[in-house]
Amino acid sequence: MKTDDASAFINQINSLYAGYGGAGANDDLPELYGQGVYNAVASLGEGSTLFVFTDAAAKDPQKVREAMMLASSKKISVINGISYPVGTTGSIDNSYFTISEATGGQVFAISPKEAGQLAQLSDILTSGYYTQLLAVDDTLTSGSPKTIEFTVDSTLDALLVSVSALQSANVTLVRPDGTVVGSGDAGVKVMALSQSNSYQIEQPAVGTWKIVLDGKGRFTANVGGSSPVSFSQLDFMELQEDIQDPGYFPVQGYPVAGVAQTIEATVSGDTSDVHFEFRAQDGTLLGSVTNLITDSTPGAQTLFASLNVNLPTQPFRVYAVGKDAKGNPFERVLSNLIVPQTVAVSGPGSQELPLDADTTYVFKITNHGAADKFTLSAVDDRGFMVSLTPSAVSIGAGETQEVSVVLHPGAASALGTVSTMTFMALPVSAPNALGNYATVTGTVVTERRSGTPPSPPPDAVTPIPANDAKGLLLLMGLLAGLALWQVRRLKQRKR
Repeated sequence: MKTDDASAFINQINSLYAGYGGAGANDDLPELYGQGVYNAVASLGEGSTLFVFTDAAAKDPQKVREAMMLASSKKISVINGISYPVGTTGSIDNSYFTISEATGGQVFAISPKEAGQLAQLSDILTSGYYTQLLAVDDTLTSGSPKTIEFTVDSTLDALLVSVSALQSANVTLVRPDGTVVGSGDAGVKVMALSQSNSYQIEQPAVGTWKIVLDGKGRFTANVGGSSPVSFSQLDFMELQEDIQDPGYFPVQGYPVAGVAQTIEATVSGDTSDVHFEFRAQDGTLLGSVTNLITDSTPGAQTLFASLNVNLPTQPFRVYAVGKDAKGNPFERVLSNLIVPQTVAVSGPGSQELPLDADTTYVFKITNHGAADKFTLSAVDDRGFMVSLTPSAVSIGAGETQEVSVVLHPGAASALGTVSTMTFMALPVSAPNALGNYATVTGTVVTERRSGTPPSPPPDAVTPIPANDAKGLLLLMGLLAGLALWQVRRLKQRKR
């Protein structure tokens, strides 16, 4: 069901019934988690939050990967509530952690009766000015407590601290003055589930707060709140000089490991002394960016850019750190986990899809690692895809190959329908790696406008050197000349 009517949605949820047939029953179908999440993500708008409830491992892992990459491209956070039938036990499928970490969500182990309580988290997650301060994924060892610190600034009207442990953990939340937060405190709501604790705190004290955990097993800790200061966007940029209006444009998919990047980021609100930090999943500082080009609108937002940024080679999150209008320290995080890859994927820009006609998208796959074979897949959320050629390629170190995907909207397709194609390249030598992806949107039209021909199919799958000397020299020259101009241009384009 897809609706924007809240009452209709609630009625549909309340009418659901789940039953277990017992031994020998034939009514237990495979849990196609990946397909369900993909369908939901395809229906949601950019920047949404998706709650998913299930009681078993995903039976369609390839679809989980497709759903994760589509959600990442649309900046949709996936929060998983995982339960098991009464009287049974099981370990949580690692796919749920992968998709939640990649999209900035969280995994909760719950009993079936706690699903409704977990959904209450949506109250603050969907409120105005919700922003995230901290995201940590780590593991507890018995007898070795962990303390996680985070900064609350003067702009926060409300605070949400959510800690989920898979086995067992004692959780204590400590204010800057050393007092422990309790459920009976004024302005405090505590939701304690079997394996998680969540705190909603009105008008939190400014200063350094602490989460103290003692137990064992994997855990996640997320901190957010209501504030006009937000870290809303960060893109890794690439220079495209072979188009009519050259400039920097966002890299599709994950950045490449070991390759210096150009970044562009937006922080909203009245801030100063801002810099960016790269932190590991457990919160360890891996690096920072301080040589920033800025373009500010006082009290509204600041656009930041930096050239030749060296990224960590391990998975990381990006934090914006600085001072608020009163001079108090603040921190914000983009909670989606960034996993650098050795393969890069790029696709065409937005396309027009004429009714009842073929349109070809051409994707480029560049291998920045050792020679390898890559399996390729593509999925379109409107079902327009008709062919992918080839389905696997061998690519040498530093080489690029091109691949064609053909779409065909049927004659009955509605004009204006927007499709999203997700194309993925996965290294055969590392089957558990995420690989990389690119997404392309296409809009169904009566006929293609003059001057916008379809993307031509490649003449052949021919390697193209990735380290072309002429291209590198041109890139270096244009980077220096276009940087400041492009910062303002990007800001104006986003308006």
